[in-house]
This record gives sequence, structure tokens and C-alpha cells, in this order.
Amino acid sequence: MRLIYVTGSARSGLTLLSDVFSNHRSLGWMSQYYNRFELGPLAELRRLYDLPLIGDYLRVRKSRVRLGGRIVLPYPSEPLAVFGRRHKVTWRTWNDPISDADAARVRDCFEAFCRASKVETVLASMVPPMSMANMLRVFPDMTIFHFIRDGRAAAHSMATKPPHPDPKSECLDERVPAEWLDRWRQGSQSFFGYAIVHWKLQLAQIWDSAEVCGARLHEVHYEDLVDNPVEFIREFCKIADIESDPLVSEYALNHMSPNNNYKWKQAYSEQEVAEADSLIWEERYRQCLERS
Repeated sequence: MRLIYVTGSARSGLTLLSDVFSNHRSLGWMSQYYNRFELGPLAELRRLYDLPLIGDYLRVRKSRVRLGGRIVLPYPSEPLAVFGRRHKVTWRTWNDPISDADAARVRDCFEAFCRASKVETVLASMVPPMSMANMLRVFPDMTIFHFIRDGRAAAHSMATKPPHPDPKSECLDERVPAEWLDRWRQGSQSFFGYAIVHWKLQLAQIWDSAEVCGARLHEVHYEDLVDNPVEFIREFCKIADIESDPLVSEYALNHMSPNNNYKWKQAYSEQEVAEADSLIWEERYRQCLERS
């Protein structure tokens, strides 16, 4: 039983990636998705995905079945939060070292989840990232992906998803390096710029935590998924050592909207874009910008 773990910064596209791979019929799946009826009787509708013919049809169209604008059908696998509540695993507190007993308990819960889902491999995604050292202690054979999105697109997504704090009146995050904040203060002090600063902060935290991962860590990019989904899925499955499932590619081709990733180009003036670019001056972060 094996874990594929995917992490990324806020608004990096983990929801989209989880949505796409939830269509893989031999892959278990846990994420931050919250099924609308996750613990009630309607949660049993998950069983529909196991039915011949109709199950495959529903997997590809599950996001389109809506009532009052909300997705009605529960997703095929268990949300990570539900897994945690059921098995008393506090995933979000994993930045502190875990004991041998806790590590063994998490492994037992994971194996129980695999048996219940009748799968050998599970994909789990999480924001914010958990301690990679703790993850590797529990899952030494896991494959780890860092899903990266252009910081300007991620920041625009944050800025257009209210409510969000006014950085000029709210307490600024003390973890942000002073040099980054000074550069932000020299400009218009927009939330767009502040969101870019936070994008950098989260990338730095992931990179710091991932130093223990070595060759297990693979960086993949949101832009590759939306611009060329079939090739991205093929390469992702190859790295993760899982068989490709045509339903995954079919779903991706029907749901990808590359234009959504470039709305920031129309939303901001040349001056605002230049100011945003000035906040991303280090080469390592610039390499995470739009791939052409």
C-alpha cells in the first residue's frame, strides 16, 4: 500500500488536480475536498461510482450535477478531513515531531482506508503542507509532488476570491522576510502584491521542508496541466508509477480552461504587473513563473 502525496501553495491548483485524478478507477483519493453530504445518508451515493457503465459516466460528469449552483454528488473517495475525523488523525498538527506510536497509528489508519477503498495506491493532497520529515517517517516509500503555479496567477486568484484582509490595516505575517515587505511597501501596497509575497513565503516553506525528500520530490506545474493535460497526466502517472486511466484524460480535456490561468494579464495595468514582477526578483522564484 503506497501513498502519492501532492502539496502546493494556496490557489496553486491542487483542487483541480485532485478533481482530475479522482476519476482514476484504481487510485484511492483523499484531499481537502468536503463532500456536501460527507457524513449523512446521501454519502452512500458514492457507491454509484462502482456500478458498471453508469459509474464511469458519473465520474466524468460529477462536477456538472448541481443544485442551486452547488455540486450535489459526493466525490468518489473520502475527503482527507473526514478520514482524519474518523480515525482521529490530526493531519494539520504534523509540523511537530510525531512519536513512533502515532506513526504506527497513522499507518494502520492508512492501510484500513486502502482496504476499505479496495486500492493499493492512494493520492492525497494538502494545503498547507505538512512536515515532510514526519510524512517520510510514516510513509518511507511515498512519492511526493510539488504542484507549482505562476505566482501572479495564484495571487490574482486570491485577490478575486473575497473576503480577504486589507494588508495595510491587518497585522502583517511575521514570517515574511523584511526585505520582501519593504519592496511591497515601496509600491502601491495592493493585496495583489501582498498575495505574491505570501505565494513566495509558502514556496519557501515547502522547499525548506522538502530538503529531506531528495529524489522522491518532483516539481510539476499547473500551466502544463491546463495547456497540455494529456501529456501532463501521462508524465504524472509515469513518475508516480501508476497505470494511466483514459477517464482521467477524458475528464481533463472536458474541464480544462487555460484562459482562466491568464486572466491576471487582462486584470492589471502594465504598471501593476511591473510592480508585481519587481516582487519576484530571485531566480528560483522567477523559474516558477509562466512556462512557455
